[in-house]
Amino acid sequence: MPIYHQIAEKLQVRREGLDVPLALPDEHALAAEFSVARTTIRRALRVLEDKGAVTRKQGVGTYLQPSKSSGDDLRGKRIGIVPPWWAEQPGSWYYATILDGVSRWADAHDCAFTVLHAAARPHHEHQWLERIRRQELSGIVWVHPQEDQLKLLFKTAKLFPTVVLGRTIAGDGLHHVIPDYDCAAELIDRHLIGRGHATYGVIGKNVSDPYSQVWMDAFRKTYRKRGAEFHPRPYFLDYGAFNQNRLADLLLDFYLPDHPEIQALVFPTSGSLNLLQSHPRFRERITDDLSIITTNYGQFPVESLFPGVSLTHITCDWSAMAGCALDTLALLAGGHQVPENICQPVELVPGETTHHNQAVAVA
Repeated sequence: MPIYHQIAEKLQVRREGLDVPLALPDEHALAAEFSVARTTIRRALRVLEDKGAVTRKQGVGTYLQPSKSSGDDLRGKRIGIVPPWWAEQPGSWYYATILDGVSRWADAHDCAFTVLHAAARPHHEHQWLERIRRQELSGIVWVHPQEDQLKLLFKTAKLFPTVVLGRTIAGDGLHHVIPDYDCAAELIDRHLIGRGHATYGVIGKNVSDPYSQVWMDAFRKTYRKRGAEFHPRPYFLDYGAFNQNRLADLLLDFYLPDHPEIQALVFPTSGSLNLLQSHPRFRERITDDLSIITTNYGQFPVESLFPGVSLTHITCDWSAMAGCALDTLALLAGGHQVPENICQPVELVPGETTHHNQAVAVA
């Protein structure tokens, strides 16, 4: 876990037992207390501010807010959970992980939940809205809504308090619990640069999808911090218009030969690697000279994708994030002020699939 998240957690503990806001020392004092730079303290405070745990007022100071009795406003109530349409198959690791977090939270807070199934391309929005209205729900958590579901999502948010889990959607009335994508992009960038990859390709299925957009925004910020520019062309490969079963051929025979400066690939969803795991040439390349990094967001656990090969990947605790989304929903149901975006910590797990750039080494 990054140092700034560790500091944020330590400050979170100080909230317990508070009845009134507690004035925190200034950044200099906090930096000295934790033996870190002021920039690290600023990042820790931003994490807490995103969670509503800290308020900062110009000329007044920074205040740690008392812990709220999260969940009380949903006790005895029923909530709705909308899973990703692609993750509902039996045995889906991601679906099971999310439901584990939801069920644990519901048990702890004496709350019932209903799983609501929304099609990838909803055609009967009125019937769906009427059905969920009859269930007298107190709020909804929608997990990774797809681009074609956004119209239905916005209508739903007008009826119930709504929290989006996993990605950000521009629109009034929505709150989001997301992995810290900016931190994830920085971790990936730093890791690859350390191995000689100043440029790399990001592989996604739909460039206009909110999930692709949030990653591209994160990489743009990361590139700018080192004085470079992240250009969607050629750095983002949208394979949605191609035969998905030929993704390995697209990468090995066209994309990489056309862009010899790219010797590393980032897969924001590990689901894309499902299409590649049985391809012998691709497996040979990732154990030889082609670097790849993925995330623990997909139908199957990262460890199962390439047996015998540990994948370098970004990980976050999706079960805990589901609980955080329900904490947020409870605050909204109680009429509390909640930040629009709440970021959760991520880590980079080094594996065997990031290699030193041989072209740089030869040069």
